[in-house]
Amino acid sequence: MKAVLKFWFYMFNWNRIHDHLLLTTYEKQDRIEYFARRFGARTFVETGSYHGATSKHLADHVDKVITIEIDPAAAAVATQNCAEKPNITVHCGSSEEVLPQALKDVSGPTLFWLDAHYQVGMLKGSSHCPLFQELKTIFQNPQIEPIILIDDARKFIWANGWPSLMSVQRFVDKHGYGFRVSGDMICVGKFGM
Repeated sequence: MKAVLKFWFYMFNWNRIHDHLLLTTYEKQDRIEYFARRFGARTFVETGSYHGATSKHLADHVDKVITIEIDPAAAAVATQNCAEKPNITVHCGSSEEVLPQALKDVSGPTLFWLDAHYQVGMLKGSSHCPLFQELKTIFQNPQIEPIILIDDARKFIWANGWPSLMSVQRFVDKHGYGFRVSGDMICVGKFGM
């Protein structure tokens, strides 16, 4: 009960203070596109693709798009929505299982959009928030120069199976990466923002 009250108190205060920082889907896509251009990413990797709108948008700005969706019905819709873009590969499965194989042929500057964390009413993998496993997989691929964006920063409060922002920061610090929260987005990389 105490964790639930803490969660709602935090959410009330975050929303009251930061509502102006929450972006629409299109604004998020524009911001992700900016990062792709700014850091010269040639590959875009997304976890939690839902219907593939973000991957479809980014396909015009990078050479290769890899997107992963755990829900078979949503992955089928993403595959259909992205069919006209030959540089998009849609994978169906949990990011913990699919990401290691999907990154085998990826190298150089790569932009990641990590959004596979569980939301109410959605399918989930082995955890509510596979973020640490996703980051570990990315960091274990030295041929990749990652620029990592993580959605839903406001929900990283160590409640409901999600880690805290501080634990995410410690994890990326331990691996030698920078950490910054910008609006509702966590930015991780070896860069000065």
